[in-house]
Amino acid sequence: MTTDTCLLDEINGVGLAGHQDVMERLFRRVTRRLGQLQCGITGHNVMLRYEPARLSLQCTSCGYESPGWEIAPRRPSRSPHASARLSTPIAA
Repeated sequence: MTTDTCLLDEINGVGLAGHQDVMERLFRRVTRRLGQLQCGITGHNVMLRYEPARLSLQCTSCGYESPGWEIAPRRPSRSPHASARLSTPIAA
């Protein structure tokens, strides 16, 4: 009786789909490590990453992301005349 699956996979109850999942995880792990190795030799290849209220630097090779900066929403600017009206005159 010949089957396409490995005997060890049959014993562990892992089918072909499980085997592909393991291979995908292994491939992702290897490529991440190769990216880290490249960054260790040549340095990070960073790009600016924009989010709605945050900026950060992210490496395109290994995925490293800096802590970044929080961006406060821009306040409306006041005209110089508006601030003069709000201040009260000082009596001498």
